Amino acid sequence: MVGLVYAFARYKMDRRIKSVEEIRDGFGVAVLGTIPQDDRLADHREIIETGFSGGRGHHEFSEALRELRTNLSFVSVDNPPRMIVVTSSLPGEGKSSITANLAVAIASTGRNVVVVDGDLRRPVITDLFGLVAGVGVTDVLTGQVQVDEVLQTYDKFPNLQVLGAGRTAPNPTELLSSKAMHTMLETLAEDALVLVDAPPLLPVTDAALLTASADGALIVATAQKTTTDELSKSLENLHQVHGNVLGVVLNRVPTTGADAGYYGYYGKSYYASSDEKAAPATGAQPVVAAPASQPWGTAPQAERSDAQQSAAPLAQREPTAPSAEDAAPAPKPAAQLQTDVPGSAEQETFGLEAWGRSGSSTGSTATGH
Repeated sequence: MVGLVYAFARYKMDRRIKSVEEIRDGFGVAVLGTIPQDDRLADHREIIETGFSGGRGHHEFSEALRELRTNLSFVSVDNPPRMIVVTSSLPGEGKSSITANLAVAIASTGRNVVVVDGDLRRPVITDLFGLVAGVGVTDVLTGQVQVDEVLQTYDKFPNLQVLGAGRTAPNPTELLSSKAMHTMLETLAEDALVLVDAPPLLPVTDAALLTASADGALIVATAQKTTTDELSKSLENLHQVHGNVLGVVLNRVPTTGADAGYYGYYGKSYYASSDEKAAPATGAQPVVAAPASQPWGTAPQAERSDAQQSAAPLAQREPTAPSAEDAAPAPKPAAQLQTDVPGSAEQETFGLEAWGRSGSSTGSTATGH
């Protein structure tokens, strides 16, 4: 009893987010995506979504990003968002990786996408995409360059452009909340979807100010790490500036065990295992010749089902001495096929079942395959 009471008390005192329903029911916010754990992102940020599944064993991350992309398109059908701020409660929750990989997933559909590094304190977007750092948002806002001059194109998708953070500024909050910043985002959003990688909500106010100038914000939370108190405070910061919360993205969701079901993740069980052999390209099965001693119109004993074997007469399952009446060969049905091989004492026989299994060219032509 003491152990049960201790386990129950510890479960109740655990403030970490333990399910999707906890976010929906507790905060009234939609969960737009559940991004599973991926070993490729364990030690560093990386772009691993290129519009394809990435092969067996790494399809879960790509499929989850496509689901997030689809859910974003249904957030507001009449007035879809054009400027989206991606942020989190605290650092280290994977907001920059989600921003970059989501941008690639959207660009793979053919839509124009611009990624803006709005984290002027710790910029990482240009490094993530492998582009040149040093010029970007701060240079545009201070009037030193035009935005078209510092936009960089991602090599794999010509319709995906990146605007870096630029030089380190002493007053990032004032720059991000300026009218020039809002005008720049509006200009970029005229013919592209703009994704802004913003700083975390709790340490600084930059993300909240950016959300006030955008169409909405995505809050990235880490499964089994982000607490309900942290998420509640982040939502409160956005509501204070009248920011629109599009939804929450649960990152690093476990893919196995009971926890996977709690977070609403079921995608892994659908795919074939990586050690499964691929089927033949033509779909044809190898020709199986029936033994010479096999009766006409029957399949080999090893290939017959248990039901067929149990239904067969005992005389067919247990060998007996042939009677005089059985000495003479019985007439062969016309529906069966016999192939006599010249110069050979054995004859290769095929019943109707073997004919359906064979992958001969004649059978393929007859069946239209």
